[in-house]
Amino acid sequence: MVILLPLAAGLCWPAMRGFAAGHLLPSNVSPYGSADLTRWLAPPEVIMSKVRPPDEAELLRSIEHVSAEFHQLAGWVSDYVKKFNAWLNDLPGKTPVEIFQDHPDEPIGRVFGLCIDRVKNGGWGLFYVEGTREGESIQYDQSLWDGLDKAPLATKCIALSLLPELLRRMHQEHAQLVERLKRAKAVLDQLPNATVSAKEGA
Repeated sequence: MVILLPLAAGLCWPAMRGFAAGHLLPSNVSPYGSADLTRWLAPPEVIMSKVRPPDEAELLRSIEHVSAEFHQLAGWVSDYVKKFNAWLNDLPGKTPVEIFQDHPDEPIGRVFGLCIDRVKNGGWGLFYVEGTREGESIQYDQSLWDGLDKAPLATKCIALSLLPELLRRMHQEHAQLVERLKRAKAVLDQLPNATVSAKEGA
């Protein structure tokens, strides 16, 4: 009953205002400013404030549940970044690509960037950077690109939300480069004799 009464009061609050006209008031409530009427027309938040908050034992159980869920999801996100970098390095051919979007956790004008690029000590990986938007241009320090595998969890979540768009951009870049390479090869295929003659003359 303690739970149902606030819910009913919240759902019926608009109708309760109409009771003041005296049309729908219960027979034991006067429409002429009595204390009963004031109590009857009390807004839902007054009634809700009387709901008993969870006790310490319930709070601790909830904290334990959320903590376990957080640990599991945090591990999954971090592992995904590592597995993606491993998949990326297994690709036989790739090219750097980057995208930017408005930063979801910063003031207007701040941007968040995600890119696929070479790692300094070899290989490829996901990197992120933050910058500012000035009109149509994006300003950021190239030296501040940092590996996503070492980023805080909040940053990893923002970055992974951009990953589908980054992969679409990567596919588009690869397709365009393949077409350019095909055209270059077609031109070179017309010069086999000249290439051989040049080597022989050398």
